[in-house]
Amino acid sequence: MVEKATLVSVRLKLSAAFLAASLIIAGFVIGAVRMQLDAIESAALLEAEHFANVVAYASTDDALLKPEFLQRYVDGLHALQGRDLVFVDVGKKGIADVDKPDIGVVFHEDNGNEVGQTIRDGRVRTFIERSLQYPKGIKQIVVPLRASRANIGSPIVGAAIVEYTDIYDRLRVANQKNLYLLGAFGIACMLLIMIVGLTIAARMAGRIKGLQEAADILADGNYEAKVAITSRDELGRLGRAFNTMADALKGNRDELLEYGRKLEDRVKSRTEELTHSNTQLRVEAEERAKAVSSILRLNRVYAVLSGINTLIVRVRDRDELFKEACRISVEAGEFVAADILILDPGSARETLVASHYVDARSGAALRAFLDDASPQARKFRERIYEQGEPLVFNDLDRDLLPELLGRDRVATARAVCALPLMIEGRTIGALLLRAREAGFFDAEEVKLLTELAGDIAFAVDTIEKRERLDYLAYYDQLTGLANRHLFLERMAQYKRSAAAAGHKLAVMLIDLERFKSINDSLGRAAGDTLLKAVADWLTRNVGGAELLARLDADHFALIVPEVRQRDDLSRLIESKRQALLDHPFRLSEDSLLRVSVKAGVAVFPDDGTDADTLLRNAEAALKQAKRRGDRYLFHAQDMTAATAGKLTLENQLRLALERDEFVLHYQPKVSLTTGKLTSAEALIRWNDLRTGLVPPGRFIPVLEETGLIHEVGRWALKKAVDDYLRWRTAGLPAVRIAVNVSSVQLRSRSFVDEVGRVIGIDGRAAGGLELEITESLIMEDVGHNIESLHALRALGITIAIDDFGTGFSSLAYLAKLPVDTIKIDRSFVTDMISGPQGLALVQTIIKLGHSLNLKVVAEGVETEEQSRLLRLMSCDEMQGFLFSKPLPADVFETKFLSQPSADIEGGASALI
Repeated sequence: MVEKATLVSVRLKLSAAFLAASLIIAGFVIGAVRMQLDAIESAALLEAEHFANVVAYASTDDALLKPEFLQRYVDGLHALQGRDLVFVDVGKKGIADVDKPDIGVVFHEDNGNEVGQTIRDGRVRTFIERSLQYPKGIKQIVVPLRASRANIGSPIVGAAIVEYTDIYDRLRVANQKNLYLLGAFGIACMLLIMIVGLTIAARMAGRIKGLQEAADILADGNYEAKVAITSRDELGRLGRAFNTMADALKGNRDELLEYGRKLEDRVKSRTEELTHSNTQLRVEAEERAKAVSSILRLNRVYAVLSGINTLIVRVRDRDELFKEACRISVEAGEFVAADILILDPGSARETLVASHYVDARSGAALRAFLDDASPQARKFRERIYEQGEPLVFNDLDRDLLPELLGRDRVATARAVCALPLMIEGRTIGALLLRAREAGFFDAEEVKLLTELAGDIAFAVDTIEKRERLDYLAYYDQLTGLANRHLFLERMAQYKRSAAAAGHKLAVMLIDLERFKSINDSLGRAAGDTLLKAVADWLTRNVGGAELLARLDADHFALIVPEVRQRDDLSRLIESKRQALLDHPFRLSEDSLLRVSVKAGVAVFPDDGTDADTLLRNAEAALKQAKRRGDRYLFHAQDMTAATAGKLTLENQLRLALERDEFVLHYQPKVSLTTGKLTSAEALIRWNDLRTGLVPPGRFIPVLEETGLIHEVGRWALKKAVDDYLRWRTAGLPAVRIAVNVSSVQLRSRSFVDEVGRVIGIDGRAAGGLELEITESLIMEDVGHNIESLHALRALGITIAIDDFGTGFSSLAYLAKLPVDTIKIDRSFVTDMISGPQGLALVQTIIKLGHSLNLKVVAEGVETEEQSRLLRLMSCDEMQGFLFSKPLPADVFETKFLSQPSADIEGGASALI
């Protein structure tokens, strides 16, 4: 196997070397072919660019740059050379093309928009055109067309796109023979190198084989082996050196055989002398071994004592103390197992709190002992826990202690020592140590281990006292909540998290009102009971004990870790304050009490950047709230005023909904062709009984922020449908009423169902309802909104896009939207008469709407000039103060629907 492996290795290495040389030559050949192909590509590109520039130059002239001339030029050039040539304008639309159907169509086959870039910067570009007709792609070059060939800097008016695939193919065919010759030459060189290499490798492998055979013979002990030398090269020199080495080894072998015979005689004589000496030394060694064993055991115990004393200095946790003490006992003391049992004072039963074993069976034996209720086991526990004395079993086989061995004998344990753990004269538990050899625990060792158990008990006592001191230093003893010191530390941690995350944090100081009166009238015990009950309620309902603290007699503190909107914080305070007030606290069998609170709030970083400052500012806000009689105050007064005002407005809006203070006003829409009524827009108004009509801009945003828009929106839909049906029932020429939808409503997954329920009361209702949705709202979630609009259209409702032109919707999406009407935003109507750009923008929107078969309505029309221009641009309808302002429902009905001349073609919208 060695011979074969060596030959294969040499042969493979030489073959690999020649193969690498062949691959290098192949690489050079491939590179040369690649360079030749690149040269063909460059030559084809230069020729194509020259041809394309000639075409562009010949086609560019003020007099000649006409579609009919360019088409004749394309047809003529295609007939002469069969070449594809396309002329496009600055919008990439075809001016002239061999394929006549493509004239007037935007050129899309340049995936990288190379044609558009050339039109912008005038640079010549190439690209590969791929289409259904040319799936493999054809080479194209694009050059700019200028307004005048006499002026190189004249404006670019389009581009010429010329195919040059045939030029590349012609040059590649012309050079094909050279490429083949170059490839054949490379293959021939590779084959020649590989043949020569394999021949040399075979010859060298044969000579090495002979040398290896001679080495194998020498390794078997035959020093007569020789290598036949047939050359004067390096392998020949290696053979001669091998023969010299074989002769030298033969001489050394003879000398060693003679020396061995002499050494054997001397060893025999010396052995007889030492036999007598060893008998005497054996007796001395046994005595010394006993002394050393005792010293080693004591040293191990000292090592355990030292390790545990070091542990006691640094450890702060009782569980860690027990666990590490057992580990050190086993690892440093070389015990089989170490266990710590702690006595439960109530049940007088021990609990295993820590163990460390060399053999897992030791754990099973101890569990059996803990479950043992035999008299012998009770006697064991009495000796340890009641008398507090160490208990030693130095030979378990002789002492027969099954409760320590368990049902199965543990072969590795032969001795056990149980040591009581005592604190101030009472036993709290025991330390159990098990050793491998019998007689391990002598009197001196037990004395050291008793000292060890005393150190562990002392450490337990120290840790318990330290934990008690730590608790008193950081926690309120009555409620168990954090005290001021710990609260400030926690606040600092939450503050750092808020700063890192970039959001705000709030600190709230809560004062129990009338607590002193409760304490004085019901007694200190009742006051303490109330404080504990309030602390429990806050822990369950406000955010957990880690966010709360009791700072003094009747003051609690709360951290709100994340504040996004200050209105959210105000709602949180109001809701929790009311919930606390609604919760009765039972102080005794016949005493039930409700508690009111006041609060002061400081916000990070607005009211302070450190914990002390925030808490001081919260205390200042609480004092101010108590002095002024407010329920709560923010430290920043402007924040308090703004928040309180918004909350007041929110409450007023809720009452307005309950008291039916909302009304609909209708603003008519008229045809610009006939000047007659076509539809009306309904707008929500709040008729505050105290102040009268409230501007929509003041209360609509609050409705959306608070979610009240859902209820008010449903009311508006139902009111509009009811008015429409009432007009129809009265025989009036009822108009369609459209209700404008807010973003909160449209995002609701139940909105379509709500509309369905509203119009489901009467089969005529859908025909009288139109929904107006702002363009920007539709573009927020196009997929969901298109799906919703289709569902609404399926109900028979028409859809209008409000504020068109302000939402930046693309034509692609606009064509997909299931809508019937677009309303030009009033800002465009206002700018229409200020300049040609505004007029052109409105005209574009009207043409766009008509091209999509949509009705176009202009809103905000206030002057005759605006009306005249819109009529000239064929706008369908208008709406604005020029015709009428929004009117109450009864006035609108009397003024427009009761008139016999009113024409009815459509509907109205509700601004909500």
